[in-house]
Amino acid sequence: MPPKRLWTAEEDAAIAARRARRASWEGIAREVRASRSAVIDRARLLGLPRQRPVAPVAEAPRLRGPLPPGHPLAWGAITAATLLDGAAYPFPPRGDAA
Repeated sequence: MPPKRLWTAEEDAAIAARRARRASWEGIAREVRASRSAVIDRARLLGLPRQRPVAPVAEAPRLRGPLPPGHPLAWGAITAATLLDGAAYPFPPRGDAA
């Protein structure tokens, strides 16, 4: 059995810093001259995430709200290539006639 590895504070800092920069386990292992599994175990003991940290994704701006019932764009998209293609929207909807 190989002797127990004693981790230094510099190696712990290197593991944490490289993982924060989304480096692979293999790359970190090469830098600290240890096996991939040893680096993963050490990171787990340090409380680092197993998965690579995900870069934040900005939410796309909402350009407009939903179209109202019967809007030509919405009605045309719904009825395209059907028997209702080109038919006018039945406005007011059936059953709601006043």
